[in-house]
Amino acid sequence: NQAIYVAIRHRATDKFMMMIDDIVIDTGTVSPTNPVASFTYSPSNICQGAQVQFTNTSQNATSYSWSFPGGNPSTSTQTNPVVTFNTAGNINVTLIAFNGTISDTIIQQITVNPLPNVSASAIPTSICVGDSSILSASGANTYNWSNGMSGSQIIVSPATSTTYTVTGTNLNGCTNTATVSITVNASPTININ
Repeated sequence: NQAIYVAIRHRATDKFMMMIDDIVIDTGTVSPTNPVASFTYSPSNICQGAQVQFTNTSQNATSYSWSFPGGNPSTSTQTNPVVTFNTAGNINVTLIAFNGTISDTIIQQITVNPLPNVSASAIPTSICVGDSSILSASGANTYNWSNGMSGSQIIVSPATSTTYTVTGTNLNGCTNTATVSITVNASPTININ
């Protein structure tokens, strides 16, 4: 499907006659170039529930067919799809790259890491103004609290009733949150007669 130009040049120095015979230009079909399927994805560390951007790096392809078992969506014909994986585990992502009727397939295994199961508690959950409560978190490896403190156990003395959020991070770098509330009661008023 390309324009072809044929040039004939007469270079003789002693003759002025040139004869040409039997020229045939065949316009038959051109075989498509074989596609080569390939892709990358980001982030490389995938946490459960996160969106993953797939970048198609295939060569000589005109259309694509993706398969993402357990993903949302589970299939796609987009060039660079975005997929959410809500279940942790090892997943075989398949890309088929097409050029006409010729195709190439690549399968890459990706790992979707689980989120930590973070929980939080307070002892006691109800205090008077000026008293303290111990907040504890479990289910992860490191913890950061909404009041700027860190650690699996912190001591708080809020002036008013407060809800604290703790973000726990596991060894895979995945995070999850939990909340715990402290009720702060006003100090009783004592009347002396």
